Amino acid sequence: MKFRVQLLLLGSLVFVSALGLVWSRHEVRHSFMELEYLERDLLNLGEEWGRLLLEHGSWAARGRISNLARERLDMRLPDLQAGTWKVLGGADAANLPEEPWPGAPPSVRE
Repeated sequence: MKFRVQLLLLGSLVFVSALGLVWSRHEVRHSFMELEYLERDLLNLGEEWGRLLLEHGSWAARGRISNLARERLDMRLPDLQAGTWKVLGGADAANLPEEPWPGAPPSVRE
């Protein structure tokens, strides 16, 4: 009688162990499929990021912006020698940078 109980207990443990093995293999396969999907997504997003960087570079090209400013907005560079430049004081004067823009000529900085 004792032998049968032990055999039944051993058989049920083997059965539960086999079910655990099947379940864990299923989870591994499922996780692997999800990993493959995410890696494919990563690759696609990397390609899209590269295309967006190229597009951003072409939209923000200095020559393109300059042409749009001249053609659509009728903007021109100021003639620095023709006029008098004056910086107004007051509350806004404290927020002005020391150099109006990078590489500004000395006549503008004064």
